Amino acid sequence: NSRAGLFVWLSACLAGRPQTDDLAMLAYLQNRYHADNQTLVVQLVHASFDILTNALLQGKPPATRELLRSFICNKVQTVLAVLAPVMGQVVLDTCLQTAFLSIVIDPIPPISTGSSEATEILRRTRLEFLRACILHGVATEGIVSSVLQENPPSPPKAVKYTRDSLLAQCTTNINRLDSLTGELGNMHGNAGAIASCVVQLINNLCASKDSMGLKTACSILLKRVQYMDVVMQYTQPADFLLPLCMVLKDWTHDQDQAEFLPAYEEFASILLFILAVVHRYDLTSTEIGMADTDFFGFQMLKNVPSSTALSELSSEQSAQLTKWLEGLFPADEQDETGGITDEVMRQCPPQAFYMLVPTLFEQSILACKAGHLSISTFKAGLELLLEPFLLPSLVGGLNWLVSHSWEDHDDADVLLQVLDKLLKPSSSSTETQAMHRQVLVIVAKPLKQSLEQLVRKRPDKSGASSMATFLNAYADSSISKSSTRTELEQWTSPHSTDMGSSLRACIHNLTEWGISVTANPPPRYAANMISAACQILGASEVLRLMAKHLKETPGPNVSAALDVCTAMICAPAIAAQDLREQLTLQAGNTDALLRRNFGEATMLVRLHRSVEAQLAVQQV
Repeated sequence: NSRAGLFVWLSACLAGRPQTDDLAMLAYLQNRYHADNQTLVVQLVHASFDILTNALLQGKPPATRELLRSFICNKVQTVLAVLAPVMGQVVLDTCLQTAFLSIVIDPIPPISTGSSEATEILRRTRLEFLRACILHGVATEGIVSSVLQENPPSPPKAVKYTRDSLLAQCTTNINRLDSLTGELGNMHGNAGAIASCVVQLINNLCASKDSMGLKTACSILLKRVQYMDVVMQYTQPADFLLPLCMVLKDWTHDQDQAEFLPAYEEFASILLFILAVVHRYDLTSTEIGMADTDFFGFQMLKNVPSSTALSELSSEQSAQLTKWLEGLFPADEQDETGGITDEVMRQCPPQAFYMLVPTLFEQSILACKAGHLSISTFKAGLELLLEPFLLPSLVGGLNWLVSHSWEDHDDADVLLQVLDKLLKPSSSSTETQAMHRQVLVIVAKPLKQSLEQLVRKRPDKSGASSMATFLNAYADSSISKSSTRTELEQWTSPHSTDMGSSLRACIHNLTEWGISVTANPPPRYAANMISAACQILGASEVLRLMAKHLKETPGPNVSAALDVCTAMICAPAIAAQDLREQLTLQAGNTDALLRRNFGEATMLVRLHRSVEAQLAVQQV
């Protein structure tokens, strides 16, 4: 087991949506190290700091660095806590001291840009990690001065949290969740307890069908969706999204109830939280446990929103659409309606309303274009869509606008006025602003591209340009699993190298670093390189390149190189899954193996055995 191998696997776990829930992570680590817990602890600490160092060397944004720091100070500590009773305190302290002897705290030369910042971040993370270990009983007080070789400053006051105590507090007073989610950004080792509390609280509220409690919880979480990155280090999306989706799927619309606004508000908060999380991590229906269910929320996000011709609407849908149009817009300039009344909502369940939104947008814009609806009346009606109980409708409405051709319908001016109204609401309500921000995060990227396309074709539309600029702040808020254009150009540039050569160079550099006896920072590595290689070359060719590289690797280094390749294939990624399937097929085809180069065939079989061994526990 080389230092580079765990670095590669853990990098993949933390690239994009974190995939480090306790079950998967502990299963892999135990299977990789068997009963050698001392090596496990040393290499886990190494790999965690190596990944943070790698992010600093590549100039990753502060949000990425903070997520990695949280993983070190909060998540790694929980793994060590599981091992502590087996290892004993003295042995665990010794392992931690040994690990820090080989961690480079100043990875960037002193005269280079960013060197002092990188060193300060690593020093601070090291201290916070050790303090978290002490707070949670994983390490003893003396280890800090032993590792730092100096007396550290007095630690800030911190209390050890447990899930059950936090859950009891939130059950008694759900607003306690607000301050707790703010603490997910701390480095005290408590993030695991808070994350578990969040997930269990959502499940309890769903089980008891407490829609009011769910509205409050989802509204709180919508204010800090970025902290779901930390929660995801401890759970799977389906653990909390599936119960929420089922609540909406089974939502009961009782037409005999006294008022309907509270129900619409509750539905809206739950729906928007689901949409925000699904968008942030680009989740599939399988990942949230809804693969066999036609959940309308996924239709809002994943399918191109399309309006329905009036002639194709059912009589019930026609009646509902008419009620909404009459509620949103006055019949004429002098005769104002009463807005969205209980009577409007009584006849239309929330699910039905959201599916009607694209048609509602289209019919409203057609009425404006034909002169049947003044733009001032239209914009006044749009104010209602900015109210919290209807705000998620902007996801479907704005996505419909993106798919709407600017040129074919000659209504660009109307659409731009609609956007101007919807992108910048006047409300000062914290809840409304948080919900509206998440709507913009969801629609920003395609809407920005649509506006830029309009500007290229119609330079006179200066309003479109300013709106596209406004959306820049929201367009990069999702956690991407894909390689950036810069990375792809670096790996595939015909003037320097090609994808295959880049992959082999990457394996070589990782191997050399992993077996080095001196303490060096890791080579620059992007976990999504394997996905890019599989997309460009295909899984079969990637395996061929790996086998060839292993065959040509000098004997003493083969084990380390094999460990690097194994880690790449064991990674929790779709591309790695393709590699595993292809590896199983090739290694099981005896006739094809006999026809291959003997050295490559041998390495392919060894690689397959290594992968099977490391993943055996996960397959049980």
